[in-house]
Amino acid sequence: ALAPGGELFYEEDLGRIVPESPIDGYGIRATDIAFMDLGRKVVMNMVMMGFVNEIAEVVTHDSLLSAILSRVPKGTERLNEKAYREGMARAQALEVS
Repeated sequence: ALAPGGELFYEEDLGRIVPESPIDGYGIRATDIAFMDLGRKVVMNMVMMGFVNEIAEVVTHDSLLSAILSRVPKGTERLNEKAYREGMARAQALEVS
């Protein structure tokens, strides 16, 4: 029940936005990116966080990255940061206006 003009962020493998939809949809293959490019499916949520925040600009990148790195399991900081930055890069490649 997303209002017209709303923004939906989604995993492309799980759905699509129909062209006549009144909402804006931004999808990426976060699971594939996490597994094929980064080697671990478990970081797909970090890929998605980078993707969403780059488009929606919810918080500053430094604030979100700091929060991420303070909460991920010790020893996984580099991988999680790489996944977050990959999501950002994928959003930047969309050239969203």
